[in-house]
Amino acid sequence: MREGSVFQRLYSTPTIASHNNRWNVFNKLEKTRKNPEKNWGVDKKTRERIRNTASAPSIGTRPRRIRSKTDATKKKERKAPSSSPSSSTKPSDSNNRRPLLKSKKSVVPTQSNAKRSAAADAKLLSKLAVINPKIGVNDDDLQKQLDDVLNGEEEPQLDNVLKDEKKEEFENLLSTIQKQTPPTLVLWRLSNEKIFKVLKDFACSSDKNDRNFEILLPQTQVLFNHLNSRLAEQERDNRYFSSTLSNLNSPRNDEFSVVFGGKYVTKPVSISGNLVSRLLKDNAFIYTVSRSKPHDNAPKNLIHMQSKNLTDDKLGKEEFLKVLNMARDKWEKSFPKTKMVLYFTLGFYKGETSCETNLVTARNFQEALVESFTDLDKKHWRVVVTGTDATRPNTSKGDTFDWKKDDTNNSESKKLVIPSYKLDRHNYFYALSKLGQFYIIASAVAQLTSATQQVKPTNEKFEPTIKKIEKYVELFKTGCKTFDLLVKYSSINNLVNPLNGAHPKPSLETDKTEENVLETHANMLIAGLDDISKSFDHIMEEEFFLRDYFMVAKGISICYTPLHATPWTEEAVKSTSCPRLFILKQLIPRLKNAISIEQAVALHFPLESTGHK
Repeated sequence: MREGSVFQRLYSTPTIASHNNRWNVFNKLEKTRKNPEKNWGVDKKTRERIRNTASAPSIGTRPRRIRSKTDATKKKERKAPSSSPSSSTKPSDSNNRRPLLKSKKSVVPTQSNAKRSAAADAKLLSKLAVINPKIGVNDDDLQKQLDDVLNGEEEPQLDNVLKDEKKEEFENLLSTIQKQTPPTLVLWRLSNEKIFKVLKDFACSSDKNDRNFEILLPQTQVLFNHLNSRLAEQERDNRYFSSTLSNLNSPRNDEFSVVFGGKYVTKPVSISGNLVSRLLKDNAFIYTVSRSKPHDNAPKNLIHMQSKNLTDDKLGKEEFLKVLNMARDKWEKSFPKTKMVLYFTLGFYKGETSCETNLVTARNFQEALVESFTDLDKKHWRVVVTGTDATRPNTSKGDTFDWKKDDTNNSESKKLVIPSYKLDRHNYFYALSKLGQFYIIASAVAQLTSATQQVKPTNEKFEPTIKKIEKYVELFKTGCKTFDLLVKYSSINNLVNPLNGAHPKPSLETDKTEENVLETHANMLIAGLDDISKSFDHIMEEEFFLRDYFMVAKGISICYTPLHATPWTEEAVKSTSCPRLFILKQLIPRLKNAISIEQAVALHFPLESTGHK
């Protein structure tokens, strides 16, 4: 008998209640096989079948016999309830000495053989076919069939149980979301069979490696890739989103592009990476700038410049200036009839210094742009900044979506809400720093273009607000790393907002101020940032000439990119719940206002009309 074979495992483990009965049957059948003429206690019908089968398989060598149990073990078994016959009782009738063909109820799974349920054990025993020699196969073939049962070829029962549990939890999650009022866009998203299948497959694919971050992260990113493709397909077929996506395919062969924060990759997963891929289709020429090294097989119409210090407050300006001057020379000499478009996609969401880094990077770009483009023809260039709905005023109401469950004209439509992603307490400093980027870069563009206008230089309208934002960021640097700490600092110093007066290092000790006082200061801080957001929109509407040279890509709410995959996976492997379900609990509710990466890229291009309000 082969070491570790199913036969050895089966006969050396207490899978069946009556071990001695099993051995007796095995022994008698083996003797009957060798000498079928003699009665070895096997019924006549079985002896006839063995005698008439020339190709009966050999069972193998004698397995280890199960020793009799101790009195203590027998006593314990008598007390324990069991659905199988007692091992101490031997059947008197030879026809009953066939435990291998017992019903499924007689199978008792144990810890030593936990990978098989009762049903799988019964199926395994029946495949031994010791008393059915008509199988006509050798031991190796039979062994393979039995191993297939254990290794998944015939649906391992435990895996099915696990999948059923994950399926039930997944369906409970969906049920909770579907019952939310008012109904949101998530219902429309989940009505798509392809989207639903991607999510369900991910939920039911749990395994023992899900607690390993290095293994789970790539699988999470694969989920995001598949989901983004399905979201884009759904958006292309819907009027609300398709008006924006139509601009994605507009010819851009009259554009010379520079993408700060982008790079060329064969399979992009970020907004900036997909933006580069789209521009490569028909743009005249592209410069990409990031910390990454150049791609070995980059297209001929692309040059990548590795810059590691764009975010440095001392070296950043010079690196921006180097790129801008090089791109400008290439553009003027080789592509003078095209329009140069600068895409600023640099933005940092998490990290101890993300808030100040966003402002420093924008300042570096602003100073380099003014120095490099001072004498440039103002009609032939443009700046586009990647935006975020996190900067929308807290009072934003969102939008509505008409959902028709079929394409017939007579079908009723259902009103769904698309809640607005907007500035709030949880993203306060991110929204603050992104608004700072808008103001700082817009002021540079205004400084370069307003000289030809018979109005007050527009950049002067931006500077007072920029100084306020920078004071907020100073508080962030000195210890107010969260919105709650900022609120406490504001209340301790009895300030209407923290921009008034001096700014000593804030105390991080627990504040004993009454809850309603803290809430009042929190509302004041949100209202102050609301005013900054509204003021920027007002300036852009008022200074219409500025829109020809500067644009913020608006309408970008939630996109499933590495920006979310990495932190969600980190939290998932540490959670007490199933890691995959933890990730889905973050992902699915956000479908209420999420968009595909394809949609986010399309929003970087000028739109005559859009489905977004």
